[in-house]
Amino acid sequence: MIRVSITCLTLTAAVAVVGSISWSSRPGAADDGLGGAIHLPVVCDTPLKAPQVSPDMPADVEGALAQKNFNVVQRATDIFAWQEFIALNWPAVAGERGEPARKKPFTATGPRVWETWKETTEVYLPGGAEPPPWDAHQPVPEACKEMPEAKILFRQHKVDEVLHDDFQPTKADGALPGTLTDQRGRVVRYEIRMNRILFEYVRRHGLYSAVTQAGVPTVKAPDGSVLIKAAWRELVPDEEGRFYTVEAWVSDHPDRTTARYHPRKMGLVGLHIMTKTPAAPQWIWSTFEQVDNVRGPKPSFSNPGCTNCLNNRQTWPGIPNQVTRVIPIPDKDPDCAAHERAVDNVQQLNLGVQKGLGDSVFRNYELVGAQWPMRKPVRKPVVAPTPDTVFDVRPARLGNTTMETYIQDTSSCM
Repeated sequence: MIRVSITCLTLTAAVAVVGSISWSSRPGAADDGLGGAIHLPVVCDTPLKAPQVSPDMPADVEGALAQKNFNVVQRATDIFAWQEFIALNWPAVAGERGEPARKKPFTATGPRVWETWKETTEVYLPGGAEPPPWDAHQPVPEACKEMPEAKILFRQHKVDEVLHDDFQPTKADGALPGTLTDQRGRVVRYEIRMNRILFEYVRRHGLYSAVTQAGVPTVKAPDGSVLIKAAWRELVPDEEGRFYTVEAWVSDHPDRTTARYHPRKMGLVGLHIMTKTPAAPQWIWSTFEQVDNVRGPKPSFSNPGCTNCLNNRQTWPGIPNQVTRVIPIPDKDPDCAAHERAVDNVQQLNLGVQKGLGDSVFRNYELVGAQWPMRKPVRKPVVAPTPDTVFDVRPARLGNTTMETYIQDTSSCM
């Protein structure tokens, strides 16, 4: 299926960043959630546009990945990732797919923009049938009509069960389930959604059909295509204030007509954002997590008191996984003289953006990292333009503890 080709799913220097990190926004912006800039210091003598508390999606990374200092490119990519996160998590217009409610503050309640996009189960239908138009809504199963607006979650893996592990190694081995179980013994649920640009491309070219896919020499999604993968865990009442929370119907069966559903409060714990831009035909890959996933007094996926637990190993059903972060969130300032290092102090960036989000529940989420493609110089024979497949990745590894749990040491979205 087409999603095989775009799977993933899941920054002291000799010359340091100029100036100390200080953050500000327009008066009241952090409190009312209506917008404003979150100002950053200059990085390696190269000013970058401040992140905005705004529903507008960025069209591309500032500088188009062309700055000579890769530390600046990395910071621009990380700002791009945060800007997307804010825009995609803006409250959506009721009844319309993919439209932000621009007159509402970021702190308003209700479904977020990305949650109104097409779930891939609405696109890839049995028998390769043509999916309904963008504005068509999936019928609500009879068992769920008591809460028709609730989310329906059935995935226990971040990709479909039929996808072979050669393409997407979600399982570390075949002996135990590849599911993720939190410290309360509840299995994490996933969903995959695509925006209208990507959906219309798939529909227009018949790529919802495996037969059509088999006869297509190349798949080249248009600029502006975005794919989302989200991870959710079941919450208890005293946890809800720290998570973006939704009402959901949870099922263990992908067939919506025959599944048995259970109402649950679910909290967002992981979010992959994959975006194709003019400067990144190989896509920009960024990933976010809820801050309590593997740290704090009560981590969702780790027991600090368990000294004998095996880390990042699969378990039998119902037994919590002990999860640790293998790839640290970068916390060092760049050495601006080391032009090719692509270093950003992501932890410091996160603190500033979180502060700028004020009272929003999304202040409890953090950027883990963002990957960008660096085109390699092509030597004999000379090829013009350089093929999209000839590129390096910065950073080389990137993983989300909720989506690459068992393969973090080798995880790279690209």
